[in-house]
Amino acid sequence: MKSVIKRLTNFYLLENGSINKIKTLLDKNGITYDTTTIGTLRTLVTLRSTSLPTHNGGAKLVDSLRKLDIAFPIDDAHDAANKILKAFESCLSKMEEWLQ
Repeated sequence: MKSVIKRLTNFYLLENGSINKIKTLLDKNGITYDTTTIGTLRTLVTLRSTSLPTHNGGAKLVDSLRKLDIAFPIDDAHDAANKILKAFESCLSKMEEWLQ
């Protein structure tokens, strides 16, 4: 088991960024995936990395929200949170399909 884990993870340790690591893992193992889901994952990471009050993302924050069909300024925080969680759930479901 250790050798399998080492084989799957060794090559991507030099990659920067969590989504780049996932993409490299998929590419190196010949796993077919769709770029839309990878793009959504990147959007979610950018959103997390630019959200107030911890970060002041400005245009990046607004662009990430727009990509998830969330208007800015946010009028309905519950609806916005739902859209973010549904996008994440969709990505996880797609990734589960890729790995079967």
